[in-house]
Amino acid sequence: LNYDTGSLNPQHNAIEAILASELRGREFKHNIIAVGGPCINSVTAAIMGYPEHCADGFYRGKARIKLYENNGKIALIVAGFAGEDTRLAAKVLSNKLFPLKGDEVEVAGSSIKDIKLVSKK
Repeated sequence: LNYDTGSLNPQHNAIEAILASELRGREFKHNIIAVGGPCINSVTAAIMGYPEHCADGFYRGKARIKLYENNGKIALIVAGFAGEDTRLAAKVLSNKLFPLKGDEVEVAGSSIKDIKLVSKK
């Protein structure tokens, strides 16, 4: 995750918003930003390898922004334990408020004013 290098979208392709149901079965054929955890987003679940317990590793008040790579395609997961956690992580990503480094960042807090970021890798 690095805003400065543009490494998330090296080809600068157009961005298209689609539903998870419209991508089913083609999760690894496109560069993707998937919003929502594996319990509610089938694309996220596929990218994460269909975890046995979809909430494993997710905790209330925390979210993650994580890069996955598969056959040269990049997937960025933005997901939290609950909707408000996911929304906070999406705000961090979309507003470029904080420097993001590494393959995974944990986002913790209850609002944009008290965010704490921890790089995991």
